Amino acid sequence: MNQWVTAADVRTFANIEGTTGRYSDASLGSNILTAQSLLQRKAGRQWETQTATAKTFDTEGRAQMAIPDLRSATSVALNGTALVANDSYWLIEDARHSGVYVAIQLRVFSDQYRLANPVRYFDVVPPYGRSGSNEPNDLVITGSWGWDPMPYDVLHGTKALAAWLTKRGDALLSNAVQLPDGSVLDYSNWPIEAQDVVREYSRGSQAVVI
Repeated sequence: MNQWVTAADVRTFANIEGTTGRYSDASLGSNILTAQSLLQRKAGRQWETQTATAKTFDTEGRAQMAIPDLRSATSVALNGTALVANDSYWLIEDARHSGVYVAIQLRVFSDQYRLANPVRYFDVVPPYGRSGSNEPNDLVITGSWGWDPMPYDVLHGTKALAAWLTKRGDALLSNAVQLPDGSVLDYSNWPIEAQDVVREYSRGSQAVVI
């Protein structure tokens, strides 16, 4: 995983002047990578770019399901059968209409579709799929994933969380640090900038098998 922000970005954000020890490029770089991983996993997103990558999903017979951030698909297969864009599958953009897709729909929401298209329907969706049963790991999507460029609020949240991870070492045993003037710095929760990223972007579980 590449760093989305630099150690210098984190130092500027947190007003850190040191460049050694916990404030070295290596230490801050480790915290940046940890922050990125935590945010992606907590939000269930794929901001990190991946190209020519196949991801496997279990649809559980659903007509539509969430997927991690897909920029473009080179192939989509259901139960081993290749699907056709805007004919037997449809990609759903995120709410920002950013060109990144966060869901895939495999049939229209109507039983009339099965009656009007009996051959195609039974080619790609087995009859028992209607009752909730299906072959596991039945959907494979190959394409380019992630965001390019990265959303600014995600970068901001990454800097904030990396800074929090760096500063939290002082509060490791108590979740708080007391300053000489008696005031207390609370490190028990993620910074609000990182929490906002998780809240705004969270997509829940996609059951990625890979």
